[in-house]
Amino acid sequence: TDLPDNFAVRGFLKLENCAALASLPSKLGVMRSISMGDCPAIKEIPDVRIGIGLSLSGVPKLQSLSKDARLQGISLVGEVGSTDFLDALFNHGSIMVRIMSCPTLTCLPPSTIKCRSIKLSKCENIESICSRIEVEKSIELDNLQALHAISSDIK
Repeated sequence: TDLPDNFAVRGFLKLENCAALASLPSKLGVMRSISMGDCPAIKEIPDVRIGIGLSLSGVPKLQSLSKDARLQGISLVGEVGSTDFLDALFNHGSIMVRIMSCPTLTCLPPSTIKCRSIKLSKCENIESICSRIEVEKSIELDNLQALHAISSDIK
């Protein structure tokens, strides 16, 4: 099941328990925020301009984030289908990234990470943070039980 290509919302879009929803329209336009919960078939976040943020949970097949998407912040709870998504997420410009309870995440992408702030919480399998990290505001690491190495190249 797909949303129609002419689907447009200027305010808030909340998608919950949309098990059959396989994709979003290729261009969603300008929105204040999108919240997706338990949408297991979604594989891509398309070209979208979001003023406040993108909140994701229960999206285990998520594999890509459009390089044309414009986001202020993103919050991800649970696992995603691809490390490519995480790599795109961490290098998507000046955004705030919050990842919680992501068991598939064992390390941060090896490329340089550039974002406004990072918060990693309850990602029990992260063993190391060896990336070069350029963060404007803050880095928060909380309850990372397996973490044993942090890069010295943090700015």
